[in-house]
Amino acid sequence: VQTCALRSHFQPGDHVRVIEGPFANFTGSIQEVAPDQQKIRVLVSIFGRETPVTLDYGHVEKTV
Repeated sequence: VQTCALRSHFQPGDHVRVIEGPFANFTGSIQEVAPDQQKIRVLVSIFGRETPVTLDYGHVEKTV
């Protein structure tokens, strides 16, 4: 189980990889962070189009 403290440092512009759910293994950049809901909006490329998806903190990990 991952703690919120480790997941609370997301910032717009960070690059992440989705690790759970229907978008697993997609990568994208954070557009918006909602810390009160522990959710982020990420732009992922689906079929060549940038698509915004809203995900829980625990469904993504930062990439370098």
